[in-house]
Amino acid sequence: MEELKPKVKKVVQFIITVVVIALIITTVCLLMLKYSVEGESNMPFKLEELVVVSTAEGMDIEGTENLWNFDIVQNNDIYLNIAKNKNYKETEIIKNIIINNIKIEEAPKKGNIVVYRPTQKEDIIYENKDEYKMENEIIFVGSEATNAKNLEISNQGGRIMLRFCNNEIGKYTSNDEIISHDGTMLSKIDTTYEEIKCKISFDITIELVSGTKFTGNLKIDLPVGDIVNAGKCMQETKDFKNVIFKRN
Repeated sequence: MEELKPKVKKVVQFIITVVVIALIITTVCLLMLKYSVEGESNMPFKLEELVVVSTAEGMDIEGTENLWNFDIVQNNDIYLNIAKNKNYKETEIIKNIIINNIKIEEAPKKGNIVVYRPTQKEDIIYENKDEYKMENEIIFVGSEATNAKNLEISNQGGRIMLRFCNNEIGKYTSNDEIISHDGTMLSKIDTTYEEIKCKISFDITIELVSGTKFTGNLKIDLPVGDIVNAGKCMQETKDFKNVIFKRN
């Protein structure tokens, strides 16, 4: 019996070691799963508000004798407010806000989605021209103050903006009507909401001067509201439980 005691002791020690290792692994796995599902819980800056303004307009076609001759496009102007997290006690500074990995998750039945940055003109926020077209990335640089036209955001938070435009929906020609440049133009070319609705997504990265980056992915259904009848619609969102930010 005395000879068995050291063996029993070793077995007990081995079992305890295995249990401790198993508990550590389980804890790590649970923490990783929690992070995968919930992401960062206390970022220095956060996405505070998303505003989408949807409407439509006619783009003049030259070389016609008609009074009105337009290409109809449908615009979705997106405003993202980045705010300082009051619960975060350390001092951090925004280096860049990056929008990239832009995808058309569900394409519209009519038209073609193009993304534009703001112009640098004082009196015009957007122009649907190739010189302002985005490929797959736009960077707003941290600065003393927010200036979206210069692609700058305050290093302590501010608003950035971009436009998702549905081009080539259809053409409208007329000689005898007063035209309202809004979503009601879509009804004049027999276009319904179901034909122009789409889903887009993109990544937004908050990059800090300290070198830390937080990235989340947004999915947005466009356009918002019944613009075919209302003409212009706006939607505000402040609930971002489904947007998971992680360090990268």
